[in-house]
Amino acid sequence: MPYRSTKEKAEAQKAARNLYVIDGLSLKEIHQQTGEPMRTLRAWHNLGDWDSLRISTEFDRLENLRDGLLDRAEAQIKEGKLPHTEIGLMYKLEQLIVQRKKDETLVKIVALNTVAYFIEYLFKNDRQLCQSLLPHLEE
Repeated sequence: MPYRSTKEKAEAQKAARNLYVIDGLSLKEIHQQTGEPMRTLRAWHNLGDWDSLRISTEFDRLENLRDGLLDRAEAQIKEGKLPHTEIGLMYKLEQLIVQRKKDETLVKIVALNTVAYFIEYLFKNDRQLCQSLLPHLEE
């Protein structure tokens, strides 16, 4: 490979790291896309601990999605609507998070806590809507 300045190497390393961490590409895919030698990519990968960056980025992304769904669900409740879609999506997100963490009991706890939060919120703010929800909880 021709001579590259320190700045060019740093830019290439950052681009490769982003392809691995953010885009989820493998080192081989990055090599094919960028032409960067596999030996260099492995060194950058190991020295930069790219795997831990990938995990935290994925968890951050999933948790941000969950936070957005909670905001949408709260807005739905304030409008007097039942956030069926948001609750279902939050449950699926929790399953993904748990699958990544390999802890199946956490998803059940979080899902139950989410439902408990909505029931408590409805009980305090709209008892009529809460009463109409109760028959559906048994299902």
